[in-house]
Amino acid sequence: MTTSVGRGDQVPRERSVVAEKFDDGLGSRFEVYQQLIGRIHRAVEQSIPIGSTVLVASKGDPALLAIDQRTGWHFPRAADGQYAGFHPADSDDAIARLDVQRQLGARYLVIPHTSAWWLDHYAQFFAHVRSCGRVLVEDPGTCWIFELSATVPALLPVETTAAVMPSTQQLIDLLDAVLPAAVTIVVLAGSDNELVTHSPRPTIALNYPDDPVIDVTDAIRELRQLAEGIADFLVVPASSREWLARQPTFAQHIEESHSLVTDQGNVCRIYDLKLGGEKVR
Repeated sequence: MTTSVGRGDQVPRERSVVAEKFDDGLGSRFEVYQQLIGRIHRAVEQSIPIGSTVLVASKGDPALLAIDQRTGWHFPRAADGQYAGFHPADSDDAIARLDVQRQLGARYLVIPHTSAWWLDHYAQFFAHVRSCGRVLVEDPGTCWIFELSATVPALLPVETTAAVMPSTQQLIDLLDAVLPAAVTIVVLAGSDNELVTHSPRPTIALNYPDDPVIDVTDAIRELRQLAEGIADFLVVPASSREWLARQPTFAQHIEESHSLVTDQGNVCRIYDLKLGGEKVR
């Protein structure tokens, strides 16, 4: 005799082996990550003094910053204290961001196991980190912890000043006259521009002028992220003006979104990334 099941009847369904394995995999990864966070917290608490300020390459995860009796900051960190939302563009960018945070009081840097790729990708950055501090913990399965010195080294040694091109020195002198000392600038220039390596201020390079064709959407997004985060002013050297004129959409975004501080035709234009609306000349 055959028993039929009507549409209103419910028949228990067996859980598929694939579904169980999938859920188990997600659960396992979550548990492994939670265990990693616990190990990182223990490593920090065992090696870093109470009351210290600690930078963490967190990818925006607040759980990594919940360190007992210590202050955890995202790295990279936006001006409002939140995660900047992106990785540093390169080692120079990472160094500039780190030195700003050191000036604000950060004394330790934590690189979790999940960000181990940073050590190879930002090799010059970690050479800088080691030069201005020391390794406290080196456990590839958990994290790396670096102690940072309180003093940020001068970025423009006296012997280097005389070696720069006259046009670069003129640009530096103008920035000194117009901008406060404790600001971070973005320079829109090719990778060979000397301002990036000789600026006395933390400087982030946007090397778009190296490319005749750019993804304008990406360029605008990156500049917007910098403006909403750590950067204060945009510098467009005279050498980049012709290139920018060939990028009308990008140029229009800059003009409409940021106030012009000064336009020194033979030196540079400077825009205030924090101030919109009516332009100041």
